[in-house]
Amino acid sequence: MDTEQRLERPMLSPREHPDENVDMRFALVEAAIQETVRIFEEVCPEGRERALAVTNLEQAGLWALCAIGRDRTSHGTGTGA
Repeated sequence: MDTEQRLERPMLSPREHPDENVDMRFALVEAAIQETVRIFEEVCPEGRERALAVTNLEQAGLWALCAIGRDRTSHGTGTGA
């Protein structure tokens, strides 16, 4: 799939997506992000490095949610391509 095709694919919210497990999958990703942020805050000293770690974790989580939203398979384990 080329870049133009990727850009043309609409983002789907959980309520627009045909997979009934999307809400659960979104919740799992969000819970994992929250727990990992909590761990970072507990074990890493305050500073730029921790802030970057949290920012990049949140960015990774958003990409994961995007992947779930774009997944067109019925079982939720496909590539969505």
